[in-house]
This record gives sequence, structure tokens and C-alpha cells, in this order.
Amino acid sequence: MNDDHAAGGWRSSLPPITEPQRRGVSVQGVWTFLVSAVVGIAIWWPTQAMEPRYDYNHLSHHVGWRWYVPLMFAAALPLTMVFSRQWKWIGAGLVALQLVAAPFTTPRGDNDGLWVLVFPLIVVLGAALTLYCAMLSVVVRRFKRRAVSERR
Repeated sequence: MNDDHAAGGWRSSLPPITEPQRRGVSVQGVWTFLVSAVVGIAIWWPTQAMEPRYDYNHLSHHVGWRWYVPLMFAAALPLTMVFSRQWKWIGAGLVALQLVAAPFTTPRGDNDGLWVLVFPLIVVLGAALTLYCAMLSVVVRRFKRRAVSERR
């Protein structure tokens, strides 16, 4: 008979049960989201909110919309370089305050109702930014690993 059985204790061959790791939001994730949200609204305000609300002339002399998407992707690059481990929060942070401000600041054009399409477009842009940040974070982490290994 085994000594464990004789002592009255039985030991399993399985590893001990441990508490599951907490997968909540980290402090770094909150900061990443907040910084990204401030950057996103800083892009939204001059490119979209400062445009005339109604433009019945259909003149395209307002150029804010031409800068909006390129600036969003350009802003994601340094944010991902700084917050490479928290890349999941950057895309959502960039568009979060824009979704809040959009009903009040989106240009309405000729008031035909198409302005409401800005909401799904912002959501799609947020998803595209998240994928972009995921790819950038892989590249950034590889460069960081290579830099650390070259220092040794």
C-alpha cells in the first residue's frame, strides 16, 4: 500500500487547482483608451465638427473630410509604438468620443438624412484601426526584441 493512502491522504496526479487569472481591464489599458480618445476627438473636431452643418451649394471647398481617415491611421502609429502591449484599446479609443460627439457635430450636407451613415462608418473605421494596430504592435514588439537582443 502507498504511504499516502496509509496516512489517510490521497494525492492526485493532476496539478492543483488555482484561481483563474483575472482578465479585467488594466490601468495601462485605461490610460491607453483615454489618451487615444483625446487624440481621436482632437482629430474629429477640426476635420468634421468645424465643417458647416448644412451645405446646400454642394461646394467641395471644405476639405476636412479629406484629412480625417489619413490622420486617424497616422495617429494610430505613434500610439501603437508607445502602447504596443495595449493595442486592443487604441482603435476603440480613437473613435469612442467621436461616436459621442457625432450626433451634435456631424455635417448634415443638404439635409437629406444621409449624415446618419457616419455612425456605421465610424464603427467600421474603429475595427479597421484595431486591425491596423494589431499588425503594428507585432512589428513594434519584434523591433523591441531585436533591439534588446543586440544590446546584450
